[in-house]
Amino acid sequence: MRVLVLAIDCLDYRLVNRFGLDAFKQRVWGTIDVSEFRKYKLLTPVIWTSFITGKPPEEHGVLHWWTWGRLLDRIRYYPPFKWVRGKRRILEKLGFKPRLVDRSHIKSSTIFDVVKPSIPLFVPAYNDPEWYHREYNRALRSSVKELEEAVLKVHKMKLDALMESLSREWKLLMVWFDVIDLFSHMYYPHRLGKIEWIYRLVALQVRKIAKHTPPDTLILIVSDHGIDENGLHYPKAFWSLNKEVGWRPNKITDFYKLILELYRSG
Repeated sequence: MRVLVLAIDCLDYRLVNRFGLDAFKQRVWGTIDVSEFRKYKLLTPVIWTSFITGKPPEEHGVLHWWTWGRLLDRIRYYPPFKWVRGKRRILEKLGFKPRLVDRSHIKSSTIFDVVKPSIPLFVPAYNDPEWYHREYNRALRSSVKELEEAVLKVHKMKLDALMESLSREWKLLMVWFDVIDLFSHMYYPHRLGKIEWIYRLVALQVRKIAKHTPPDTLILIVSDHGIDENGLHYPKAFWSLNKEVGWRPNKITDFYKLILELYRSG
């Protein structure tokens, strides 16, 4: 059975229910507790790397979005350096530039190494391009409106890449969408209209994706966390399946086991 993973960052089950968006719920759905990742500040690349490796952070080794190199990464979190404010600005003035964490930093094998052929698209800490994260930072320095425009432009690029990939040969296809996460950080809870608009837009796109997906495909919609009343990450992740497979997850790492089992069963 093919597996299509729509990794929708920050898709919150309470908002899915509030807006009545059954496209996200599919046939069966639920939530899982990701409180174990609180010590890593519920950081997106940490959780998604656990998803694609089936391992906790202590084993897969991805703990940050950006890296300054192993030495600087290590010392900047120890006294006296951890007490220095504005470390990033200081390091950049000294000529150091961070780079996005990628697959070379993952200490465990991933589901893409096992399931063949696989197509990973924009997966955090695996093959997510650095350029648009820098574009987000540039746009944010200008205005929230410009950031919104940049986010929507990148989202369209990701959606187009997914639609093109659906017609290729694959057993596992995973795409990561960050548009709901970024809108949530920009507008939740003070501009709920903006949040409902982006949820409804992505829900329509999910329906379109499902129509263009081969009928023998298991579609897994999954998030890494939700959003709380302060616009911060909330430790509940949403998931849904378009087919009943007699399975329910308890942890984010359980999805690795499900995908592997389906692959091995043919």
